[in-house]
Amino acid sequence: MTEVMRMMEHEPLDLDAIVRDKAAGEMSLTPLSDLQQAIVNHVHELDVGEPSGLRALRLARRVDTEHDAAVYVREMTARFLAHRRSKRP
Repeated sequence: MTEVMRMMEHEPLDLDAIVRDKAAGEMSLTPLSDLQQAIVNHVHELDVGEPSGLRALRLARRVDTEHDAAVYVREMTARFLAHRRSKRP
């Protein structure tokens, strides 16, 4: 359990604790909220210019935790933007 998670049980969040956890590479294993799941579902719909077989593999990827979702959304957003830029004249 991270220091931030321990603190949330007893007291308000502390910016220094959040910065320490981030620097330590702590990953959130918290299940996705409804909003986070909706964002992941939306990202599934992005056209990143991949062949259908790769798209099927991407959609089969498990995104169960906040960390998984953050990595997936960041990765797919970058791929989407790169694909859009490559289509511009």
